[in-house]
Amino acid sequence: MKSVFLNAINGWIQSIKERNMKIHIIFAVIILIICIYLDMNQTELCLIYSAICMVLISEMLNTSIEGLCDLIDKNYNKSIEKIKDVSAGAVLLSVVYSLFIGYNIIFLKIIGVK
Repeated sequence: MKSVFLNAINGWIQSIKERNMKIHIIFAVIILIICIYLDMNQTELCLIYSAICMVLISEMLNTSIEGLCDLIDKNYNKSIEKIKDVSAGAVLLSVVYSLFIGYNIIFLKIIGVK
C-alpha cells in the first residue's frame, strides 16, 4: 500500500501532465528567473511565491473537479457545466491576483518606481 505522501507526489506528477499546468509552470519559472535578476527582498519573494502557489493549487483543484465531473457524466449536463465554469473561474481569479502582485512588485521594480 502506498503512503499518503507517495499518493500526493503521484497526484502532483499527474497534474504536471496537464497542458494548462505546464503553461502555469513555464510562467512561474520565468517569473522566478526575473526575481533572481531583480534582487527581490524577502517580503517581495514571499508574495511572489504565494501568488505562484495559489495559481498552481487552483489549477490542480480545477483539474480534479473537472475529472470528477467527467466521471459522473460525460454527456452535456447544465449543472456540471456550471460546476466546471466556477472551478475554472477560481483559476482565473488566482491568475488575475498573480498579475496584480506581479505588476506591483516586478513591473514597478523594472521601471524604477518604489
